Amino acid sequence: MRILDSLSFGALLFACLALVAFEARAQTTTLWDGGSNGDSGSWSLGSNWSGGSVPPSAADSDVVFNNRNGTGALVNMTVDGTGVFGLMTFDNINARLPASLAIDTNSTGSTSRSLILYKGITLKNTTTSVLFSGANGTLSVALAADNTWTTSAGSTLEIGSSVVVSGAFRIIKEGLGTVIVDAANTFTGGVTINAGTFKMTRSTGFGASPSIYVADQIVLNGGTFEYASASNTFSAANRGFSIGSNGGTIRVSGAGSYSISGIVADLSGQSGALTKTGQGILTLEAASTYSGGTTIASGTLRVGVSGALGASAGVVYLGSIGGGDASLINYLGGYIFANDINVVAGSGGVLTLGYTSAGAFTSRFSGNITLYDNLVLESESAANFAVRLTGSISGSKNLTKTGVGTVRLENNNTGYSGTTTISSGILQLGASGGGTTGGLGSGNVIDNSTLLVNRSNAYALGNLISGTGSLTQSGAGTTTLSNANTYSGGTTLSSGALLVSNSTGSATGSGSLLMSFGTTLGGTGIIAPTASSGILIGGTVAPGVAGTNNGVGTLTFTPVDGNVTFQSGSSIIFEFSASHTNDKIVFAASGAGRLDFSAMTAGSLSLAFVGGYTPSLNDSFDLLDWSAVSGLSVGLLSLNTTGFDASWTWDTSQFTSTGVISITSLAPEPAQIWLLMLGMTCLLFRRWRACLLGS
Repeated sequence: MRILDSLSFGALLFACLALVAFEARAQTTTLWDGGSNGDSGSWSLGSNWSGGSVPPSAADSDVVFNNRNGTGALVNMTVDGTGVFGLMTFDNINARLPASLAIDTNSTGSTSRSLILYKGITLKNTTTSVLFSGANGTLSVALAADNTWTTSAGSTLEIGSSVVVSGAFRIIKEGLGTVIVDAANTFTGGVTINAGTFKMTRSTGFGASPSIYVADQIVLNGGTFEYASASNTFSAANRGFSIGSNGGTIRVSGAGSYSISGIVADLSGQSGALTKTGQGILTLEAASTYSGGTTIASGTLRVGVSGALGASAGVVYLGSIGGGDASLINYLGGYIFANDINVVAGSGGVLTLGYTSAGAFTSRFSGNITLYDNLVLESESAANFAVRLTGSISGSKNLTKTGVGTVRLENNNTGYSGTTTISSGILQLGASGGGTTGGLGSGNVIDNSTLLVNRSNAYALGNLISGTGSLTQSGAGTTTLSNANTYSGGTTLSSGALLVSNSTGSATGSGSLLMSFGTTLGGTGIIAPTASSGILIGGTVAPGVAGTNNGVGTLTFTPVDGNVTFQSGSSIIFEFSASHTNDKIVFAASGAGRLDFSAMTAGSLSLAFVGGYTPSLNDSFDLLDWSAVSGLSVGLLSLNTTGFDASWTWDTSQFTSTGVISITSLAPEPAQIWLLMLGMTCLLFRRWRACLLGS
């Protein structure tokens, strides 16, 4: 039994060795020599091959085109019949490959030909462009197993527009050169791009879409996928993209856009980073999970759903050194993007973050934005909707607001010191409902459109504001303008309060000021509209600043030809403090401007005792100074007599001429009575003495 077992084992071993030997013999490599002159092109001629025989059609039949035995360069070649090969190599080690080499089907005629490939195609030691064109008949390429297509740096392997790649297997791109597929291919195994570029010139270059979701249908791990077509293309949701630890680049170089509807994920066990290049548009339509971050080196990356930029911890780098224009755009709205955004220095172009839909949605970027270069904030949102930036903005570079819509800055952005330019639309400080945050940092503001403040608390807007645009205070809070601003588009106080605290210039710029009913204007600064621009007051004027100088102070208007006009229903509150100081309004027009009270109703000018003020006899208060006035009357005063002695009253006799009121007495004081009695006694004594002398 043991002898039989030994014999059986020996037979089995012999059979295995024979099989190995057979397999070894089955592997062949046939070299091209191009005939006696080295310049023949037909694959069916044995004389063109080393050894005088055409290579066998077999899975392990490798062929090498290098013109090893010839003296001339290779010329365009023709495929005859059906070629079955393992690996096809174009090797320029002997410098015999031309700059371009076409692989056709026939030298003449229109017979269809086919190539069946088991291993792939390699362009080696060359910068040649090899084109499988299929001229003079149809050429097809079938993948009989996973194929590796390798191109050396500077070389190009192109599968022409009439050459369809079919099969149920994968193409693996290696090497620093380029593979171009031009046809509507039908292979289903997917593509892995480990190096160089895999370029498609039409939407169907990746072959047929899977019938079910395949996470790694397209793998990017160190290489670039380039879409170069004039057509806009949507990659199916079942075609998943996976990115390896070497990262992946997608370049959109044509006029058409490329949209990925499938998930972009990390390759299993790795962390992948996505880079967008090319001036075209790449759109990510799915909530993706790749974790290595995103670089938008050039062109536009559009996102259409929350999470499209991968894991929220992945940083987005907008721009690259020498990368040109780059944009990150939400084009649908209603979504939140939580990734931090670093605006990269040295792009040499315009870097844009925004929302391009005019639909009734908001777009929220909640990550922090760090400015290493200038950034454009674009919004085309519908009225009452906006691009919301809720993370912090930091850095010393500049921001520019463009687009007809609104951008809302909802963080205080205390680390931001650059210049902000509002070119169009609205830049809003604060959330939709107000809130307690929202600011522009410390830099200057060039307002050529609309700056809107919508906060529910006190906010000091100390930035120097210039430009042709306007400022609107719309929140329930109080905004203080402390600089000598020069913006010319006017100021609107639609709700809340506006305080001015500048010592020179005009806090509200050179334009008009319009106050709505229910609002408050105060402070100790100067409002100085130019030319005929005026101030129309519908709310309450309350000079001074709470918490400073017992809340009292002087508010100054210095227009040119414009008026300060108080409307019906408007009012003024003059506060008197314990230090016997009081609120005051100064109107000093340099031209024809007037301080106009004509429309005010009786009692609209009220007196308030604050800070422990106790009235005293002969207290005097200068409430108003003016260069020109109309409609001023004592009847406008609502006179507070809290704390008055019963014999005191307000003396308003000088009010309409000097703006001064004082506390006076209704009857003489006791000292005055005694003096009067003494005077009368002296007078009587003189008369009595005169009578005696006369007698």
